[in-house]
Amino acid sequence: MTFYVACDFDDTAAEMNVAQMLLERFAARTTRMHRELFSRGETDFREYQERAFDEVRATVGEMSEYVSRNASLRPGFAELVEAASGTGGSVKIVSAGLRFYIRALLDARGFEKLDIVAVDATASSTGRGPFRYDYPLRLRGCDPAGAVCKCKAIMDAKAAGMRTVFIGDGLRSDACAAARAEVVFARSRLLNYCRENGIPANPFESLHPAASFLRAQSGKPEGRAE
Repeated sequence: MTFYVACDFDDTAAEMNVAQMLLERFAARTTRMHRELFSRGETDFREYQERAFDEVRATVGEMSEYVSRNASLRPGFAELVEAASGTGGSVKIVSAGLRFYIRALLDARGFEKLDIVAVDATASSTGRGPFRYDYPLRLRGCDPAGAVCKCKAIMDAKAAGMRTVFIGDGLRSDACAAARAEVVFARSRLLNYCRENGIPANPFESLHPAASFLRAQSGKPEGRAE
């Protein structure tokens, strides 16, 4: 059976929140205010992310280089990609973050061919913000405040006859995708949400459990355990 794996990026495929890492390194102090407004529910994620990155004082190239040198993928990520391929399927990064920093880390770690669904941020002529933000298509009725409709990726894969796995850590669009996927691996806020709402979910810290699950489905020998 072919498996499609939709994997969140910040704090999931990546060991850290890469967006926050960039904002802490390169953004103006006022981005803290934007974060506080978002935390209090006074702005949505989409508005917060746009305002924060528009104040960054670095080029896309400088930020990408910083990510490639300082960020890391979660242990087991390479095994997950290999195991998904073993079922005839693939891993796709599905994130509400910005494509350029996701691409920077994946490319730096040898995953240049991995597909990404994320927000495209096109820089001004200076190579810096303010950016033009372009958002992927979404399911009708999906809340645009979440930036990326992760449940659309799940539903498209189901329509193509694939079994679906979702891996994530957050709420909003992660919760929507978890409710629609056949198999869920969750940590942090998403794990709590799944437990509170009766959604079966496998806890994880490394990605080895998800890779082991896929190997079992393909009938191949088990890899390293967590």
